[in-house]
Amino acid sequence: MKMETDKMVKRSGDPYTELANRIILFAVDDYRNKLRFLKRKDDREEIISNSEEEMFFCSEWFNVLTVLDGKDIAKKLKKEVWGE
Repeated sequence: MKMETDKMVKRSGDPYTELANRIILFAVDDYRNKLRFLKRKDDREEIISNSEEEMFFCSEWFNVLTVLDGKDIAKKLKKEVWGE
């Protein structure tokens, strides 16, 4: 089941909130594509744990942009793509 990324973020009229939402959604899309690319690699967990996207989800900057749990997003995306 594909994670509904557009439903993850709350819409608002504030342009800064909308920008923050778009940044997060782009990171989610990039991470999902990278996970798909690595799906059949033996060392995929090591590669993805050092990815820019995973570091972003665990960063202070991510926490400034949203109240969402970045580690939880990464975990759900791995489950969605890798089925684990």
